[in-house]
Amino acid sequence: MAKKKDVTAVEGVHVRERETEKALPKTLPGAVCWQWVRCGKPGCKCERGELHGPYAYRFERVDGRLRKHYIPKADVAALIAACERHREDGRARRAAHRELTELLRGYTATCREVERWVKTARSSR
Repeated sequence: MAKKKDVTAVEGVHVRERETEKALPKTLPGAVCWQWVRCGKPGCKCERGELHGPYAYRFERVDGRLRKHYIPKADVAALIAACERHREDGRARRAAHRELTELLRGYTATCREVERWVKTARSSR
């Protein structure tokens, strides 16, 4: 019977890992940081300065406020990758916006130049 329970536990872990992978979005705003933590229990080693951890947290801004979310160790690598993809997407969007802005400036300058040619052509008649 013990073997059956162990197999179930192992299967449960695999199912949970697959569910976690599916639940995580491809990109996430924020950054993953590691922190040492003080638990606050009387007589604990952290009272003497030996903190617990390090533990991973994801920090993000929501409505102008900084929010902190604990990350389980099993999800750390996936969340770091998701945050990095979000930053890369932002960089790509900003680069595309700069490029589009430059194209529009060139287009506007060309349109103004054509308007000037038309005005000079009409006035010379």
